[in-house]
Amino acid sequence: MARVFLPPRLRKLAGAESLDVAGGTVREVLTRLADDHPDLAEQLLSENQLAPELQLSVANVMTRKLTTPVEDHTEIHFLPAIGGG
Repeated sequence: MARVFLPPRLRKLAGAESLDVAGGTVREVLTRLADDHPDLAEQLLSENQLAPELQLSVANVMTRKLTTPVEDHTEIHFLPAIGGG
């Protein structure tokens, strides 16, 4: 299982700072997370893609690809996107 770390605004919806979630790809992990915590579904995915206000670090590599492989004990960190000008 992957260990998923949530940003503060999502922790309240999940009831935890981090969760262990099964899945072989980022998409599978997000789908399982959304199924287990329906309040998170809208916050994580938008039109079948990672929500635009989130960034993702998988095993210390930034990515937005939902096809990114996930192995047991992989750390996945959701980070709020930073924008501005």
